[in-house]
Amino acid sequence: MIKVIENFLDNNQCKSILELSNDSKIKFESGDTFTAFFQYFKRINDDYIDVNIVKNLQKNLPLYNNCSFKYLRLQFTDETVKQSEVFHKHLNPYSFIVYLNDGFSGGELEFENGTLIFPKMGTLVYFTQNEGHRVKNCVGKRWCLVGFLYNDMFNPIVKKML
Repeated sequence: MIKVIENFLDNNQCKSILELSNDSKIKFESGDTFTAFFQYFKRINDDYIDVNIVKNLQKNLPLYNNCSFKYLRLQFTDETVKQSEVFHKHLNPYSFIVYLNDGFSGGELEFENGTLIFPKMGTLVYFTQNEGHRVKNCVGKRWCLVGFLYNDMFNPIVKKML
């Protein structure tokens, strides 16, 4: 399942999340991942995000309230980050991406089934682990809020970061 919601966040909401990139309490991490080389991101939880944005996530993402966070991250990629050309799937049952800015080229999200999502500020893309996907290279900084959710039937429902 792939779900796309345009205008999920407005410009001010996107900017408020982008301001977290300047928060000195949250450090950027970088390194090679399966999907990209030298990807940059900050691990955060939804306590950092405006309550109205969290309510919007709860309203629009199936099972958001019934899943615990594996983690949320604020990440950017640019022309220095080489994306993997290999399609991959996540171990987590649910993932989402919210595009936080415009002003770059490329960076499309491509799914194995042929669906191609062109990044646009404020757009949310929600998908299940069955959807093989990859990100195309981009020029300019592309900022996203990315969430990886799981549902653990053996533990109480608690939002947490790992």
